[in-house]
Amino acid sequence: MQHNDTSSNNLFTNIERLGTRDLLSYGQLSYDTILTSIQNALMISLISDNLCKSSILLEQRTKEYNELYLRLIERNYKLITKTHAYASCLFLLEIHEVDLNSYDI
Repeated sequence: MQHNDTSSNNLFTNIERLGTRDLLSYGQLSYDTILTSIQNALMISLISDNLCKSSILLEQRTKEYNELYLRLIERNYKLITKTHAYASCLFLLEIHEVDLNSYDI
């Protein structure tokens, strides 16, 4: 899970050093990393839920896990939203760059 957090943070910290085309590729890579993180968190949640149904975990423990997974999902959703916003802006910049290059100035 730590690797996914690092990959997501790199998108924002290295943004000045990359060109538009590189950022589009890197944005997609980070977006995929975040989606994988969510899938992993949801899988853990499902496994935990099945254990709870089997009465392996205590009721209080279940509440703690539910709160943990809700926070995980909210955090990952915010990262996806940020990544999507960056990717959308970069896509528009890429289109604008192509339009500017098509004119003889």
